[in-house]
Amino acid sequence: MIRTLTRNLAQRRLSTLSYNIAQIPNISINLGPYPVHSPYLNPQHYYQNTVLQTWSQKTPHPVTLMHLAQYGRSLTKQKIIMSANFVRLELPIRIARKLIELQELPFEVVNNFHLAKVYESYYDIFETFRKFPEVKSIEDNDAFCAMLENVLTDVNLLNLPNLMMGALECSILSSLPRNQLDELISSLLRARISRRLIIEEHLSLTKNYQDKKTHSTSKDQKTHNEIGDIFFKCSARDHLEITAQNASKFTENLYPGLKMPELVIEGNSDLQFQFLTPHLHFMLGEILRNSYEATMAHFVSHNPNHKTDQPPPVSVCLIDNKDHVAFRFSDRGGGVPIEPIGKVWSFAKDPTLARASLGNFHKMALCTQPQTSQADHVTQARESLMNTSVGGIDDNYMKEKTLINLIQRPAESKLGLGLAMCKVYADYWNGDVVLHSMKGYGTDTYLKLGKLGYYNDKLQLDRA
Repeated sequence: MIRTLTRNLAQRRLSTLSYNIAQIPNISINLGPYPVHSPYLNPQHYYQNTVLQTWSQKTPHPVTLMHLAQYGRSLTKQKIIMSANFVRLELPIRIARKLIELQELPFEVVNNFHLAKVYESYYDIFETFRKFPEVKSIEDNDAFCAMLENVLTDVNLLNLPNLMMGALECSILSSLPRNQLDELISSLLRARISRRLIIEEHLSLTKNYQDKKTHSTSKDQKTHNEIGDIFFKCSARDHLEITAQNASKFTENLYPGLKMPELVIEGNSDLQFQFLTPHLHFMLGEILRNSYEATMAHFVSHNPNHKTDQPPPVSVCLIDNKDHVAFRFSDRGGGVPIEPIGKVWSFAKDPTLARASLGNFHKMALCTQPQTSQADHVTQARESLMNTSVGGIDDNYMKEKTLINLIQRPAESKLGLGLAMCKVYADYWNGDVVLHSMKGYGTDTYLKLGKLGYYNDKLQLDRA
């Protein structure tokens, strides 16, 4: 009996081994230097760059955020058509320049699975824009806007997570030095923000123009924001309270049953300024989450009565001057060791941390090919993204979604990239994020943001 069982087990193992060996030819076709069935990344692609080179050599036309926002005053049919054609011609120039930059990277970087996905998506968007005919009428513009909304949602949805995963894998493999990888990712993010703002502003102008036509005789006609519907007058106190509430909920999941830190707002509590709400929620939320979590971790480990005592508050001081607004976040979370402070702003993580973050991406199945229909895959991907530090930013403002959902993501979905992205977004708004720490006591984090309109003399390509 034992001999028979042993023989049968050996036969099954041999059968399995034979099957696996037979599959090697099928698997090996995926191991080449170029992705299988890619319409763009193939041996001929880099030799067929004539069209791309032509577009990349054209001169882009940077506009300031203020110019972009003010274009919406006194809308006419001609202004809508001019705006559409500006977007139609400007974006393929900008994308072509980024595609050339990606081509010039070391082969192992641009051929990374995730960065290759970003490249292919960029090229697909480039082709869509360059082939779109001239907009000559409002009807043409309607079709153009439908294409733009598709670019903002379905086509562009996974670019951000793929960009982050590509950076993590490059960190693990040491494909690029830390400073070069940070500059690459930061540059691509800034350019991405600018492209999306240009698209969203045109969609906003079109919507305002349509509303104006529809309600032209109505007494209760909507009055639009004079500097554009994507820029809102934000109350610093209101948005701090919203993001602090979500940061508190996040931290409560880590420490159930314990009292949470209170938010104390100091300084100019009546501060209001024009800003892009999703960006503001993202930056405030990421910083507050870190402050709340650090405060509770230090409080629980150093206070034997932590189950009944109130933890120290998180204080935010608001500062206002003619060209900037600033937030100083102060916590008593024990501080950050000196060495890692510089690394919190980097996309190039240590291999161990990079593997952990990459593992969380993989758990959310954001790196796989869609196994369902495209529509279902987009829905699933968007729901997964909203649980991460790269979620929400892809949400089209036209659907009235913001980064509030991002701040409500579960604690287990930490990716370690939130502060690095905050740095890029603050820099985009002519500001900065700085962290000062006192070991054993706490941390002060300074977020400075430039006001819309005070940098309209700086024409920078990746600012708008």
